[in-house]
Amino acid sequence: MLQGKFLIKLAQGILPIVYYFFLKTIKFRQIGDFPNKRALFCFWHRSFFPLIYFYRNKRIRILVSASKDGELLVKPLKKFGFAVIRGSSTKLGDKAFREIVRALKKDKLAAITPDGPKGPREIFKEGALFISYLSCAPIHLVGVAFSKKIELPTWDKFMIPLPFSRCTVFISSPIYIYNKKNIDKELFTKLLKEVNLIAEKYIKRGGKIC
Repeated sequence: MLQGKFLIKLAQGILPIVYYFFLKTIKFRQIGDFPNKRALFCFWHRSFFPLIYFYRNKRIRILVSASKDGELLVKPLKKFGFAVIRGSSTKLGDKAFREIVRALKKDKLAAITPDGPKGPREIFKEGALFISYLSCAPIHLVGVAFSKKIELPTWDKFMIPLPFSRCTVFISSPIYIYNKKNIDKELFTKLLKEVNLIAEKYIKRGGKIC
């Protein structure tokens, strides 16, 4: 037991350093404006890997699963300047849900993977939409694409860029949820898939905006 805990702590200390220098080899390009306050970023679980580096030290509140797998992410995320909220977007009445709503009402930034933590893959769950509605914070959909990558054999087909590849991050214009009639999971599933397709088009054009 003690050996297992030691190995976990060792990994949490070393992996962020390896991750940082690995991501420094990636050439990033952002399309769209990064909001300065009160915004809820939504992106697929498979796109998570490069965003920790690219948006480090911006004090973004991020919802992380309360599972053991989520526990492994907490310390690395904090090292990169994120404020971690533990919980699930599917449990609408839990402490984590209320905490993220309160943070957004105070003009903070927050992020959530609407198909996480366990899927189904690329299906937008309604939790993110209720968070936006209750906090009056706009949703910014985030698409991610790489010029070269590998996909892991996981439920979400998790993406990892190859060294020295290019990464495009596309941020949508703000989308406001004014009433419960706007809480349409199918529509937002379609929109977030389209945002990722836009990012992929930029990559295929060599990063040109045209």
